[in-house]
Amino acid sequence: MFYVVTLLLSPLILLLGDYEYSRAEILFGLGIYAVFLPFLFLNHRWAIIVLCLLYLFDKIAMIIQNPIAAISSILFGALVVSWSYKTFKVATELKRINSGEAVNPDVFD
Repeated sequence: MFYVVTLLLSPLILLLGDYEYSRAEILFGLGIYAVFLPFLFLNHRWAIIVLCLLYLFDKIAMIIQNPIAAISSILFGALVVSWSYKTFKVATELKRINSGEAVNPDVFD
């Protein structure tokens, strides 16, 4: 859940911050995230990777636009990469469970 909130907060931060993006560009970015979110909820592993990469590219663009915000962008980028990795591991384990293989409880820690 925090993963989704962080993904949705990024375009909203652009609306409130001192960045040179128009509202149309921000809403377009939010729309792109919204297209992939249902696939994320359905545990599609490719959607996890795509959303992580989109978020990282978004943070890189924010750092280029406003280098003062680099520390927070790097921090949130690192959190999203960590959450993406854990989400990917859980989605992989859920796929194994659905296929009838044995459960590895260490994945859910």
